[in-house]
Amino acid sequence: MTLADAGLRLNLRKTEIMSSVDEPGDVSDISGTMFTQTKEFQYLGSLLSADEPVGAAIRGTITCAWLKWRESTGILCDRRCSRVLKGKVCRTVVRPALLYGSECWPVSKTHERMLNTAEIRMLRWACGFTRCDRVRNEDIRTMMQTVPIQLKLREQRLRWYGHAFKISGFVGQFGFITSMSDHFCGTCNRLRITADGNLKVCLHGTAEVSMRELLRSGASSEEISDVIQKAVARKKKQHAAADTNNRLSHVSRDGSAKQVDISHKPISHREAVAEGRVLLTPELVHQIKHNLSKKGDVLNVARIASVMGAKLTANIIPLCHSIPISYVNTDFRLDESQCVLHIRTTARTTSNTGIEMEALTACSVAALTVYDMCKAVTQKMVISEIRLVSKTGGKTEYKAFSGF
Repeated sequence: MTLADAGLRLNLRKTEIMSSVDEPGDVSDISGTMFTQTKEFQYLGSLLSADEPVGAAIRGTITCAWLKWRESTGILCDRRCSRVLKGKVCRTVVRPALLYGSECWPVSKTHERMLNTAEIRMLRWACGFTRCDRVRNEDIRTMMQTVPIQLKLREQRLRWYGHAFKISGFVGQFGFITSMSDHFCGTCNRLRITADGNLKVCLHGTAEVSMRELLRSGASSEEISDVIQKAVARKKKQHAAADTNNRLSHVSRDGSAKQVDISHKPISHREAVAEGRVLLTPELVHQIKHNLSKKGDVLNVARIASVMGAKLTANIIPLCHSIPISYVNTDFRLDESQCVLHIRTTARTTSNTGIEMEALTACSVAALTVYDMCKAVTQKMVISEIRLVSKTGGKTEYKAFSGF
């Protein structure tokens, strides 16, 4: 009631009396107001009562903070006290009154500016500065060793379901994981330190790196950073639990190979794109560009060969399904400056399984055909970077950087 007398408006709908004497559920009469008794603390939500809008609640806390500031003027206005000491008084006495109940506020940018303006005025007066002194707010916070109030507002809101901390001047934040209701693995960028001092890059994985022993051994900052970077580099794109369920579906429990049953999969339009490169010599680049090869048109023959290769994929790859191919086309791009022939194959189907293997096979056959057509000139050719760059239409989609 002292806070209420000082100008802070209390939300009576969210107030209970904690008691260990009477039975829970009893009602106590305090200054004409009835309060329900309870034996344990319960967070009652972030609902503001109808007669207490957010702006009014914030103005009440600002008034209360000014009262606390005036009570501490013996220190805050004393020129003999250091600014570090004044900053500590502001952090431990004034700011708690300013942020009282802020975890329940649905604050906006306007409300944050109200709180920030009030605190900056208190800090300026404690330092003896006015607007005419032209001292930046950031410099004043540095002198007083106080972080922006926006960060404290965020910390207050987060403390009910997990503690999150942010160090001024550093990117990111750290905290304690208390529970998880939704999977966030697709966008996860967190590093976790377990209670026994191990670094864990994936919540669902079992791989851990002992940081405790590394720190105890007196390792340098560069060595610690190198260990962390290597651990992050080993992190899978998706979490480990899902990866184990989707991996090696063509292998039975006893380790023998089997063909995957696709009869239950829906029929859909699917497309896959594969790319590859053939490193040539300047002489081969000249012959291919001007169609001077003794065996004929290198690129046209390779294009036809890629279609034939796509049709024979099921005969080459043991566990690959035979599917109807709707479209196969191979394009070429000759980079004369780098002496590289870029190959790009697009394959489409309407089926209940993907067409990635057909696209990869067609691209590989096109590269091999180019090698065969040009080997009479030189064997100094290198086939490389045959890879899948995109797939659409299936349960999962994939897209990678295209170098074509």
